[in-house]
Amino acid sequence: MKFFPVLIALFISGEMVSQEKLLGQLRKDLGTVLESEALIIQYLNLLEKYDSPVSKAYFGLLKSTQAAFVLWPATKLSYFNEGRSAIESAVAKDPGSIEIRFVRVLVQCNAPAFLGYSSQINEDVDHIINGLKQNYNSDIAPIIIKNLVQLKCLDKKTISNLKNLN
Repeated sequence: MKFFPVLIALFISGEMVSQEKLLGQLRKDLGTVLESEALIIQYLNLLEKYDSPVSKAYFGLLKSTQAAFVLWPATKLSYFNEGRSAIESAVAKDPGSIEIRFVRVLVQCNAPAFLGYSSQINEDVDHIINGLKQNYNSDIAPIIIKNLVQLKCLDKKTISNLKNLN
């Protein structure tokens, strides 16, 4: 968590963090961030300043993940629905974005089944694989692949296809 003091310093000083730097740090440390309520809240506060579809998608990911840290069911559902709405809005604004589809897969794979938010997993993973085959971006592709192959909702063939993209 070496980035934590830097993030806090930027947040406290009120210095505007550039969107690309913020997203770059979030992508790099996504696993750590998703396990810390404090980091989720800090990133939510920083991301709400930006209106790009990718920023909104990550805001949605963090907001829906924040639900795991609260006990009250109504609050859990509220956080999840706010996150889901932000992600779906991002997908509507930029349906071709591999990164936004990746974010939606992360949420859908980890959402409880009773919420009924899993119908686009296969479509999104196919879109991601095809997009990475056509345009392998060395900055984001390894992050997407690393995170997707860890998901339990994907079958072995899909995971193998993702690993073969490296």
